[in-house]
Amino acid sequence: MAITIKALGANIIAAIGTTALYSVPAGKSAVVKNIRLVNNHATLATPVLNLYAKPASGTARRIYNKDFTIPAKEDFIIEDVVTLGTLDKIELNLATAPPSEGIAFMVSGVERD
Repeated sequence: MAITIKALGANIIAAIGTTALYSVPAGKSAVVKNIRLVNNHATLATPVLNLYAKPASGTARRIYNKDFTIPAKEDFIIEDVVTLGTLDKIELNLATAPPSEGIAFMVSGVERD
Protein backbone atom coordinates (compact mmCIF):
# COMPACT_ATOMS: atom_id res chain seq x y z
CA MET A 1 0.00 0.00 0.00
CA ALA A 2 1.80 3.09 -1.28
CA ILE A 3 1.14 6.46 0.34
CA THR A 4 2.09 9.59 -1.61
CA ILE A 5 2.13 13.12 -0.15
CA LYS A 6 1.62 15.57 -3.00
CA ALA A 7 -0.11 18.51 -4.60
CA LEU A 8 -3.32 16.79 -5.65
CA GLY A 9 -4.43 19.54 -8.02
CA ALA A 10 -3.37 23.01 -9.13
CA ASN A 11 -4.56 25.35 -11.88
CA ILE A 12 -6.36 28.64 -12.58
CA ILE A 13 -10.14 28.87 -12.96
CA ALA A 14 -11.28 31.46 -15.47
CA ALA A 15 -14.88 30.48 -16.23
CA ILE A 16 -18.36 30.35 -14.71
CA GLY A 17 -19.62 26.99 -13.47
CA THR A 18 -18.40 24.02 -11.46
CA THR A 19 -14.77 22.93 -11.73
CA ALA A 20 -13.24 19.78 -10.28
CA LEU A 21 -10.24 20.90 -8.22
CA TYR A 22 -9.25 17.27 -7.61
CA SER A 23 -10.61 13.88 -8.63
CA VAL A 24 -9.41 10.74 -6.87
CA PRO A 25 -7.97 8.29 -9.43
CA ALA A 26 -9.49 4.83 -9.82
CA GLY A 27 -8.17 2.35 -7.28
CA LYS A 28 -7.00 5.04 -4.84
CA SER A 29 -8.33 6.96 -1.86
CA ALA A 30 -7.18 10.35 -0.61
CA VAL A 31 -7.02 12.71 2.33
CA VAL A 32 -7.18 16.40 1.41
CA LYS A 33 -5.18 18.37 3.98
CA ASN A 34 -5.81 21.87 2.66
CA ILE A 35 -7.23 23.85 -0.24
CA ARG A 36 -5.62 27.18 -1.16
CA LEU A 37 -7.57 29.66 -3.31
CA VAL A 38 -5.99 32.90 -4.57
CA ASN A 39 -7.76 35.88 -6.12
CA ASN A 40 -5.26 37.19 -8.68
CA HIS A 41 -7.11 40.42 -9.46
CA ALA A 42 -5.69 43.72 -8.16
CA THR A 43 -8.99 45.41 -7.27
CA LEU A 44 -12.00 43.07 -7.62
CA ALA A 45 -13.28 40.53 -5.12
CA THR A 46 -14.09 37.08 -6.42
CA PRO A 47 -17.61 36.17 -7.37
CA VAL A 48 -19.62 34.08 -4.94
CA LEU A 49 -17.85 30.75 -4.37
CA ASN A 50 -19.13 27.41 -3.08
CA LEU A 51 -16.92 24.42 -2.27
CA TYR A 52 -18.17 20.82 -2.40
CA ALA A 53 -17.12 17.21 -1.89
CA LYS A 54 -18.86 14.98 -4.43
CA PRO A 55 -18.94 11.20 -3.94
CA ALA A 56 -18.39 9.10 -7.08
CA SER A 57 -22.03 8.07 -7.11
CA GLY A 58 -23.87 10.66 -5.10
CA THR A 59 -24.84 14.24 -4.51
CA ALA A 60 -22.26 16.98 -3.95
CA ARG A 61 -22.21 18.26 -0.36
CA ARG A 62 -21.02 21.69 0.72
CA ILE A 63 -17.79 21.53 2.76
CA TYR A 64 -17.38 25.23 3.51
CA ASN A 65 -19.55 28.27 4.22
CA LYS A 66 -22.16 29.04 1.58
CA ASP A 67 -21.50 31.91 -0.84
CA PHE A 68 -18.06 33.05 0.31
CA THR A 69 -15.80 35.52 -1.53
CA ILE A 70 -12.09 36.34 -1.55
CA PRO A 71 -10.95 39.99 -1.55
CA ALA A 72 -8.66 41.29 -4.30
CA LYS A 73 -5.01 40.17 -4.05
CA GLU A 74 -5.80 37.83 -1.14
CA ASP A 75 -5.54 34.12 -0.58
CA PHE A 76 -7.84 31.85 1.34
CA ILE A 77 -6.76 28.57 2.94
CA ILE A 78 -9.16 25.91 4.10
CA GLU A 79 -7.42 23.48 6.45
CA ASP A 80 -10.29 21.14 7.24
CA VAL A 81 -9.31 17.55 6.47
CA VAL A 82 -11.57 15.79 3.95
CA THR A 83 -11.37 12.07 3.22
CA LEU A 84 -12.28 10.86 -0.27
CA GLY A 85 -12.84 7.45 -1.82
CA THR A 86 -12.04 6.32 -5.33
CA LEU A 87 -13.43 8.66 -8.01
CA ASP A 88 -14.73 11.20 -5.44
CA LYS A 89 -14.12 14.90 -6.21
CA ILE A 90 -13.54 18.28 -4.63
CA GLU A 91 -15.43 20.89 -6.67
CA LEU A 92 -15.61 24.69 -6.70
CA ASN A 93 -18.62 26.50 -8.11
CA LEU A 94 -18.51 30.08 -9.44
CA ALA A 95 -21.96 31.57 -9.97
CA THR A 96 -20.65 34.51 -11.99
CA ALA A 97 -17.52 35.19 -14.04
CA PRO A 98 -14.26 35.29 -12.08
CA PRO A 99 -11.83 38.22 -12.37
CA SER A 100 -9.98 38.26 -15.69
CA GLU A 101 -6.81 36.95 -13.99
CA GLY A 102 -8.77 34.00 -12.64
CA ILE A 103 -8.75 32.21 -9.32
CA ALA A 104 -5.69 30.09 -8.68
CA PHE A 105 -5.99 26.95 -6.59
CA MET A 106 -3.87 24.24 -5.05
CA VAL A 107 -5.18 21.15 -3.30
CA SER A 108 -2.66 19.35 -1.05
CA GLY A 109 -2.88 16.01 0.65
CA VAL A 110 -2.17 12.30 0.52
CA GLU A 111 -3.13 9.58 -1.96
CA ARG A 112 -2.95 5.88 -1.19
CA ASP A 113 -3.48 2.67 -3.11
